[in-house]
Amino acid sequence: MTFKEYFKIDDEVSFEDIELGTDNMLFVDPYLIYISDDKLSIQCSNKIVDYFTKLLKYARLGDKGNGYKLVKYLQENNEIRLGYSKGTPIGRGLGSNKGKELFDILCKSKAVKTGLVSDIFDASIMIEKVGYDKISDLTINIILDELIKYTQEQCKLYNVHMETVKLKRPVWCTEKEKWIMMESIQLPVFDNKPIILVPKNFVRPYLVYTYSRFYNIEMLPHYELEVMKDPSCGLVKILKRGIVPSRTKIRKEYPCLKDNVISYIAEHPTDYEKYKYNQLNYVKEENL
Repeated sequence: MTFKEYFKIDDEVSFEDIELGTDNMLFVDPYLIYISDDKLSIQCSNKIVDYFTKLLKYARLGDKGNGYKLVKYLQENNEIRLGYSKGTPIGRGLGSNKGKELFDILCKSKAVKTGLVSDIFDASIMIEKVGYDKISDLTINIILDELIKYTQEQCKLYNVHMETVKLKRPVWCTEKEKWIMMESIQLPVFDNKPIILVPKNFVRPYLVYTYSRFYNIEMLPHYELEVMKDPSCGLVKILKRGIVPSRTKIRKEYPCLKDNVISYIAEHPTDYEKYKYNQLNYVKEENL
């Protein structure tokens, strides 16, 4: 049963109409938030940028005292009901220990230390163990208070009954630069569990900004051009129409691994900047 079905909403809505009994195979994509120009998106985007700038600063300094405080309350977002699961919204995201794990990974990353990683989008490409679910969970944690306000507004708009609930964790406050515990709040409830809604334009079934996408769009064409300069390299195949690059062999020789992607970006920074610019236009056109 979806949210609209359960609460008997017939109108078109701006939020994702989630299935209530399970996690939905969708992820909050910070890139979609970044390119949107509505008030909520701008507020959320600013929060993400501010938070991640601080996180990277502490990681470069190796300041675990302040860094651990920043990631202390990163955890699962079962109220959102997005991401991976097997039948129930158990989540596979960031818990308190995984928040520390994330910060430790950032501290050890050469890409962070050398300045290659400057935002959350770079992290999704160049930081090991940071995939769809972690980027989505991290984003949700940062903007959770904005999503709560949005949910309350939508419930008032469609006369959805809300109950008084208390979240078992704090939310990030940009103004105070710390996590704060919210008082009891009003939220819709299903099966005795609160629900937090997410705008449709925040989610998709996969993230646009990933290292595998960069590999396919930028790195593979580069390697194809290189192997054609020396057909004797063994990375080409012979067809009736002539010699062409062998993608299978190229992928084996230059596998799609984050370490390889980081090395490539370090050697070809202009290619990466071009990619970032092109992806911005790609996502905007796709969402028209």
